[in-house]
Amino acid sequence: QVINAGLYLLKEEIVPKEDVKSQRTIQQMNNAVLRATGFLNSFLNFSRPFELKIGQVNINELIKGALNEVPEETLSNIEVKQELSSELPKISVDFDLLKQVVVNLVKNAAEAMGEGGKLWIRSTHISGSGGLQIGEKDFVQITFEDSGPGIPEEDLPRIFDPFFTTKGKGTGLGLAICQRIIEAHKGEIEVKSKVGIGTTFTIRLPNP
Repeated sequence: QVINAGLYLLKEEIVPKEDVKSQRTIQQMNNAVLRATGFLNSFLNFSRPFELKIGQVNINELIKGALNEVPEETLSNIEVKQELSSELPKISVDFDLLKQVVVNLVKNAAEAMGEGGKLWIRSTHISGSGGLQIGEKDFVQITFEDSGPGIPEEDLPRIFDPFFTTKGKGTGLGLAICQRIIEAHKGEIEVKSKVGIGTTFTIRLPNP
């Protein structure tokens, strides 16, 4: 906060607007502070236990709200297709934590596709057919399918491991945190991928 305040003072009141080089340097410093803040938040989220604030949630509304929180430039070259079931029951989840998972998976997909691609987000209600390893027979399923480069087969078993990342600037905590959040809801998350075709993340949340 102190660094941010100092940078704001430099940018707005001390360094002249016409000093383009200095203004650009200040912006680079500000971006570095934002990245550092993101890293610290990831470490904190991973290290502390989750305290779920459970409420009845419409998953489709949660997905739409999460998409609104993804920076516009992140999805500028991505075609997002929402195939959301109109017959979903409300389920008991922590709205903010689950929204964090959706935002993270959407950002990951967009970053993987780089120059552009398609992202399909689907929701459905599966009843009476089983599916969850924990034995639940009624659950809501959300899938995120992208047309990106895919994940090498040898990396798939480690994709949820803390600190494992294929990104040059990643912390390797994003997917690990997503898995912890889903498991805290007694659900499960899995990934399937083929190099050159794309990647699909599937979330299943029980409906008690």
